[in-house]
Amino acid sequence: MNVTKKLMDEHQLIIKYISLLELYLTKIKNDRKREDLFVKLGDFVDFIKNYADKYHHAKEENILFKFMEEPGVLTHCNPLPVMLNDHENGRHFIRELLVAIVNHDYAKGLLNAQAWANLLTEHIYKEDNVLYVMAEQGLNDEQKTKINLEYDQIEKQLNGENLEKKYIMLYSLLEEVIKK
Repeated sequence: MNVTKKLMDEHQLIIKYISLLELYLTKIKNDRKREDLFVKLGDFVDFIKNYADKYHHAKEENILFKFMEEPGVLTHCNPLPVMLNDHENGRHFIRELLVAIVNHDYAKGLLNAQAWANLLTEHIYKEDNVLYVMAEQGLNDEQKTKINLEYDQIEKQLNGENLEKKYIMLYSLLEEVIKK
């Protein structure tokens, strides 16, 4: 039984957005028509806040991390405070990016968008290669069953299937804009 596959699958969409965001940042730095591209960063903020944070992090923080804190799961170290700190730092960068978009502050916007992309790239690597391995090894089948049931509840509550479809479609639209 696996409790991290769904999260790792969600990471794949987040990684695609990070890569696309980095293309936007490069083009904004070099394009005279950067205002149109800069405003599109708001679409990335929408994805980050509603998919990466509200949907994905809800499963991690409210479900997986809670079970991992149970006695006997993490036997040699506890990386959860580092993971939660990364989540908070990411939220800070996104708040600052949103302010920059509203104020048309290109320098601040680019700085915070790139900081978020760098942080999340490293963060996802740590989760996929360290934290999730620890979860799979440390959690028993009963805990994993409960976790998967709670994931299902969150997915239904937040309409996960439609949310994912929405952001796959938005990704395609953002990708088309950058190709022009």
